[in-house]
Amino acid sequence: MEKSDYWIDFWKNYGKESKEDDPQKQVLRTINQDSISEELWKFTVKEIEEQIEPNIDDRLLELCCGNGLISRYFSPLCKHITSVDVSEDLVALIDKNQYSNIEPIVSDIRNLDFTDKVFSKVIIYAGIQYLTLSESVILLEKVFRWLKPGGCIFLGDIPNYNKKWEFYNNSERHFIYFKNLKEGKSIVGTWYEPSFFKNLSRVLGFRKSIFLPQNSKLIYSNYRYDFKLIK
Repeated sequence: MEKSDYWIDFWKNYGKESKEDDPQKQVLRTINQDSISEELWKFTVKEIEEQIEPNIDDRLLELCCGNGLISRYFSPLCKHITSVDVSEDLVALIDKNQYSNIEPIVSDIRNLDFTDKVFSKVIIYAGIQYLTLSESVILLEKVFRWLKPGGCIFLGDIPNYNKKWEFYNNSERHFIYFKNLKEGKSIVGTWYEPSFFKNLSRVLGFRKSIFLPQNSKLIYSNYRYDFKLIK
């Protein structure tokens, strides 16, 4: 069984090592270890924007924000953004002078708590995979409390359990997968069936849940998907 703090240690260490790297490499948004292009990044955040439909009155929460690239993009589109990540080194890269409405917080997202009904939008992009299934249930239960009625959470870049072997698609990757499994390590983290979020959203009381296949232009679309939950 994967150790629950494996990813905490990973991102604390990686944040220190990568803080001088290209911003996309700092958050491991790469193709064959090369950072994605600026054009593709703009397309990626536009895809998120279309789903959360930001407005200037929004109080947005971004969990697993890394160096705040997504928060920075939404800064001029929202009233206030709370950006949370466990890596002190990556969070420190958010320029408070340039982005005065971003409130950076260094924390393990499992330990967070906020006032009920304080946020209108929540984003977790390429971050839910670093939780176990049980931790995901606990977090989304909290997020439901934190959201205002009508608010939404956008879960982006979720590893699709049903396409797991499309990622581990050759003998070398098979070897690495089973070796890491024995050692409590991981390349990706937790893989989720889409039905997990659909059924969980109903249990938690969300009004609507929407499965969102990723646009084929996105770099991991062959084995990832997005999900939107509306309170």
